Amino acid sequence: MFDMIGTALKKIFGTKSDRDIRVILPYVDKTKAEFAKLQGISDDELRDRTRQMQQHVDKSLEEIDRQISELHQQVEDNPEMDIQEKEVIFNKIDKLDLERDKKLEEVLLEILPQAFAVVKETARRLKENKKLVV
Repeated sequence: MFDMIGTALKKIFGTKSDRDIRVILPYVDKTKAEFAKLQGISDDELRDRTRQMQQHVDKSLEEIDRQISELHQQVEDNPEMDIQEKEVIFNKIDKLDLERDKKLEEVLLEILPQAFAVVKETARRLKENKKLVV
């Protein structure tokens, strides 16, 4: 009886792997589109794509990193600061760290297809040329 219920549920909702594939499939399509754009560029331009992605991530996190740094500097500059004040500052830092992690995840998901495409193109070139210059 439980097998019949399980089978019915799988038909309605799909299996775990089916659901995972539905989530991943849009990224696969975007990666293929990005990969097609990389076919005709030079090795230096391919390397530059990686630098551009790193700069994009850094720029996206710049404001939050600045705020965290300022709060850390406040604590360092005032060694005589009351423990309660430090606690308030460190709570702010903890909240900013959580915000930073969320923002980082968003940015990484945004550049994920580009990053995979660069890796795929690099692997293709290595396979064809038998040589990789870094």
